[in-house]
Amino acid sequence: MKKILFNIVLTVLFALVMILIIIKFEDPGMLQNTWALINYNYLVVACVFMVIYWLFDGVLLYNMVGIMSYKLSYRNSFNITMSVQFFNAITPFASGGQPAMVYLLSKKGITYGESTALVVLKSIIFQASLFVVTIFSIIFNYRFFIRNITGFIPLFLIGSLTNIGVILFYCMFFNKFLMSKIMNGLCNLICKIGFKKQIDKFRDNVNKEIEVMGTAMHTIRKNKRRITRFVFISVIKITVLCSILYFLQLACEPVKASYINMLTSQYMVTMITSLVPSPGAAGGAEGVGYVFFNVFFKTSSVLAVVFLWRLITYYSNLLIGGIFCLLNKDRPLKQEPS
Repeated sequence: MKKILFNIVLTVLFALVMILIIIKFEDPGMLQNTWALINYNYLVVACVFMVIYWLFDGVLLYNMVGIMSYKLSYRNSFNITMSVQFFNAITPFASGGQPAMVYLLSKKGITYGESTALVVLKSIIFQASLFVVTIFSIIFNYRFFIRNITGFIPLFLIGSLTNIGVILFYCMFFNKFLMSKIMNGLCNLICKIGFKKQIDKFRDNVNKEIEVMGTAMHTIRKNKRRITRFVFISVIKITVLCSILYFLQLACEPVKASYINMLTSQYMVTMITSLVPSPGAAGGAEGVGYVFFNVFFKTSSVLAVVFLWRLITYYSNLLIGGIFCLLNKDRPLKQEPS
């Protein structure tokens, strides 16, 4: 719990620092112009799209649980999804969301091995879907990026290589033999330090869960039609999230930008920042966002727009997800984020 509170405080402090930077370095006239001319109807639409993103995330989990022949109500799926959003928001690499999901699914009667298989499946589908739509969008809109985005090639290479690395890491979980070798190797290493009796017991439990997870992964591989459906839902979910910036542009600017240009840019921003090693990609998301948003926001304060974008797409996860965690009967806040 102390770690959770520390990460929340760190996140809030970063938000305060960003507000101070906006006040100090932005032209007061431009800031005043941004707030005075903002169209709140489009701002509300941007917020609604964030809610739609959450709803699709719940739909995705609801459908994935069915692949294991378990029944989980959409309400429970959505509650788990929102709690996981909170843990993703407060941990580096969004690493806290995965163990939180395993814990919450296990509370619904799904074994740890099967829960881990579902988490791996959800993670690999998200990363692979994001990577594929980003690559296609860049091929489709390559000239726009080259002409307008400073340092596009290095940013693209960094984002692509890190995403490929993560996808390959998740693929490792589909190999039961490899997972068993890795976990037993780690147990043997720890045994040399001490705690042999405890580690042997832990090893037995882990090997049992790896066996269950291996069976679950085999079931997943056989359901190609369902996996295709999961990918489709994931692409819709990502596109909804990446469309939020377009409505912010409509809310803040007098001249409408190209939806395709903004969507493809946002795919790129999301791919690059999804693996920034800080809670909620703090720092990295704002920096990359500023580089891309400069192209579309001419009369508004770009820093203010970046803050609005983060408020909707990140800090809302922290706030609303935190409320769901507090109300969740399974008490996920008892689980320390990794």
